[in-house]
Amino acid sequence: MVRQSFDILKVVFSLLLAKVTVVTCSTFVSTLQPRSDWQSARIYCNDNYSGSILGKEVPKLLLNHVTSYEPDEYLWTNIYHGLSPWIIYKGCFDNTKITPSPPYQIVPNESDQAGTTTGSCFRSCSKLRTPYFGIQGKQCFCLTSLQHFVRNSSQCTYSCAENLAKCGGPDAISLYKSCRYMIDLPSKKDMHENRQCATVTCDQSNKHLYRAHRCSNQFQALCSNGDISPEKVSLKKSRQFCSQRKSQIVSDDVDQVCQGVVIDNVTQYWMDLHRYPIGPFEAEFNETVGLPFSCTKYSNETYAETSCEEEYPFVCVVDITKTNAELLCSSEKQKEVQGYTVRDSQLVAVTMKTLCDEVIPPVMYLKYLSYSGVIGLSVSGGLVLLGCCIVSLICCSKRNKKPKERPHTEMTNVQYSPVKKTEKV
Repeated sequence: MVRQSFDILKVVFSLLLAKVTVVTCSTFVSTLQPRSDWQSARIYCNDNYSGSILGKEVPKLLLNHVTSYEPDEYLWTNIYHGLSPWIIYKGCFDNTKITPSPPYQIVPNESDQAGTTTGSCFRSCSKLRTPYFGIQGKQCFCLTSLQHFVRNSSQCTYSCAENLAKCGGPDAISLYKSCRYMIDLPSKKDMHENRQCATVTCDQSNKHLYRAHRCSNQFQALCSNGDISPEKVSLKKSRQFCSQRKSQIVSDDVDQVCQGVVIDNVTQYWMDLHRYPIGPFEAEFNETVGLPFSCTKYSNETYAETSCEEEYPFVCVVDITKTNAELLCSSEKQKEVQGYTVRDSQLVAVTMKTLCDEVIPPVMYLKYLSYSGVIGLSVSGGLVLLGCCIVSLICCSKRNKKPKERPHTEMTNVQYSPVKKTEKV
């Protein structure tokens, strides 16, 4: 009994005082899931894995493995582009006549692989909270005022990457203003991932009606000099129409221009008001992404943008930590979910439970203990076991002790009956 007690004590102390190796975070990647659109894929991973779809931080070993089944197949990633607030074109200005201390700051343009864009320059200047921004080639200007600039509409010959705007010229800068706080812009019900352009319906009291549209739609062109195209045309052709008349389509001068045209409160005219792609962003777990403009797919180390409504296969990715391990492995069904992880630069097939046990050891009472807590628990456990050992020793000593001998009773009062001799027969 004593030997068994010491064996138990030895095991408990080895568990309590041994250095327990605990993984702080393990990445679990599910098996390939059926085709789905981008939003539905994110909802599925969120609801079933408390995770998200593929991100750039996932090791390429995993990415290449899940795409190796069908080499030409793409998978959804959690990367997307959004749209900026409505931005109005202020015009083309000569930057050779700026005073020695211009109120602007040249900042790095947060552009992606597509190059310099209106959206990326807007994003850079938003951090500085400047009301205006300008583009000249690959340079982005953040401005607090336009008072030092002289308009020169014929010098902006550079096109931006998205082909919706001008990006300055050799001696000119294209200037823009964010309309984030204007309340009479196209309403939220007009918001859609494909509606980047806008029209205006003039009102004599300057309560104009703005509507969002796809840029491929056709409406009449309204130029800043008051000229109106006789037919409905695309946005590109409406710019050409106004350029041929040495003007531009109406923009921030809409109040002045609408006063000089025939008002019918019905006709919609193109105007230089747009929303531009911004990003890329990564959609995190449980993040609400309203209307992404484009989503990114992956295959064979190649990322490509596409419509978020297309359908592609996907895998779910979840980082298992102390915070979510108990929740993820709370059900027997969830524990046995098959997937992959990377160990020592090798791809390993695992279950969710395997990674949960690495993050939170099976000895559940040790999961939140510090070293001082472990020592305290060890001492407490040792005292308890020591008490058990003492009790065991007492029991053993009682078992081995000889019982007391009972005292003999003297037979003093016993009477004997005489035995009579019998005659021999």
